[in-house]
Amino acid sequence: MTGIGLTRADFVGVTLNRCTNLLSAVRVAQAHVSAGLARRTLVITTDRVADESTRMESFALFSDGAASCLVDREPLGSDRYELVGSASATEAGALEWSNEISSDLSRQVNEELLSSRGLTTRDLAGLSQANIFLPLVIMKELQAGFAK
Repeated sequence: MTGIGLTRADFVGVTLNRCTNLLSAVRVAQAHVSAGLARRTLVITTDRVADESTRMESFALFSDGAASCLVDREPLGSDRYELVGSASATEAGALEWSNEISSDLSRQVNEELLSSRGLTTRDLAGLSQANIFLPLVIMKELQAGFAK
C-alpha cells in the first residue's frame, strides 16, 4: 500500500457475508465517514473460486472479480452516487454454504429500506443482480417481493 501513498491507512477486513461483502464494506465505510473517523474511505473487494469447474454449479454467480469505490463526505468528480440508505439482515445459522439464501431476509431488508421512504418494490425502476442465471434471478426477485 505504500506504493500508492497509503502509509498511514487503517485496514478493516469484512468477510463471511456470502455475496454481500461489498455492500457490508460500503456500510462500514459509510459509518466511518459519518462518525468522523475518516474523511474518505477506499473500499476494495475481491473474490475467487478455488475450482473453476464448480464456478456455476451451486450459485451461478460471477467470481474471481474485484470492485472498488471511494466513500467520502463530499462529492468527488462527475461519476458519483449518493448512498441514501442501506440495510442488511442476517441469520447466523443460515450462513453455511449449503443453505439457501433466505427470501424472508430479502423482504425484511426491502421493507427496512423502502418503507422509511414511503416506497415499495414496485416503485423501483431497476435492480442490479450478481447472479447471472436468469431463472434463479427471477425466482429470487419474486420471492423478495419484486414484480416480474
